[in-house]
Parts: sequence; structure tokens; C-alpha cells
Amino acid sequence: AAGFGGGDLVGADAFCLAVLVGLGPTVLPNVDGPARNWARWFRRQPRRFVAPKRCLPDDWPASGITLFALGGVAARRLANRLATGETRLVLAAEWLAPRDLVGATVAYATKPRPSPPASSRAVVHDAILRTVGFTLFAQDCIYYTVRHPWEPKELILSTETYLRSKRLVEVETGRALRRAFFVRVSKDGSTVKEVLVG
Repeated sequence: AAGFGGGDLVGADAFCLAVLVGLGPTVLPNVDGPARNWARWFRRQPRRFVAPKRCLPDDWPASGITLFALGGVAARRLANRLATGETRLVLAAEWLAPRDLVGATVAYATKPRPSPPASSRAVVHDAILRTVGFTLFAQDCIYYTVRHPWEPKELILSTETYLRSKRLVEVETGRALRRAFFVRVSKDGSTVKEVLVG
């Protein structure tokens, strides 16, 4: 397979195909306006590329990876509030009320699902890498929310708008994840200590 490090291959068919497959899904949704006849359209409007306006819908056959969608400040804000600090956005089944979440086990997309302790029957799911991330936005409304300074309630509303589609389900139970909560977690991030918004 040809990589981008192969200087002799720049401009070769394999290189052009790699660029098209690698960048096409991210660039195409951000072209300003429809284009049925690409060659004519590019000649008339050669500079109509703009900053990302929207992400590919996740029902696209190959969901796009929006690289560098967030600036440094927005990315740090997202990390501090949802990944590295003591707060998380968690997703839950519809039947869970806020009072049921205290003591719930937090399941992360990057770790094996933990068994909830006997004292807790609830498991909630961390939203990072499920509905939001640095290169992942399940829906445009989530992307628009995290690009600017945001309040937890705004992110909950945009996340629940996406969850209404019933696209995310717990494999073990088959229940759709329909609710989002902004919570404070334990120091190791394994359990919910307090429901802040939701």
C-alpha cells in the first residue's frame, strides 16, 4: 500500500486515490453549494471551500472523520468538561431517573464494560466516542454546540435530539439510550457521584 511518505508516488494514481478516499468524505459536505457537473462547477467557483459547516450524516455508508473540527480552545474545553476532569456527559436508558444515577457504574467506549456492583443496578454510558469527540459528532447540532462556549443544558438538549432516533442501544439489554445527563464522577471515573444537570 502506498503511504503519504513515498515521495516518488506523489501524483501517481495510487496517491490520488488515497487522497480522494482519505479526504473526500470530509471535504465534500463542506463544499458550498450543490455540484452535479463537478468540472464546470469548479471552473466557475474555484474558491468556494469554507470552514466546516456540517458533518456527514452518520447514515452515510462510510461516516466521515472530521479532522481538526475544533480549535484549540474548544478542544480543551471539551476535554476538561467531558474527559479529563470530574464531570462527564453520560447516556442512559429512558427508564432511569436522575435519582437512579447516583452510584451508577460508568461504562466507557475504550474500556471493557464493567459489571455494576451489587449496590447499583444502573449502568450509564460515557458520551465520549459515542456521540461526541474530537473527530466524532453524531449530529450537526452536537457539533455546533461544542464549537462555541456551551452550557451543559445545551449539550444535553442537542444530544437527546440525536438519541431520539433510537440509534444507540445497550447490547446487553437491547434498550435504547434516550437520556443524557451531566454528572460528577468519582476520582477514578467509575461511578456517578452527583447529577448536576439532567
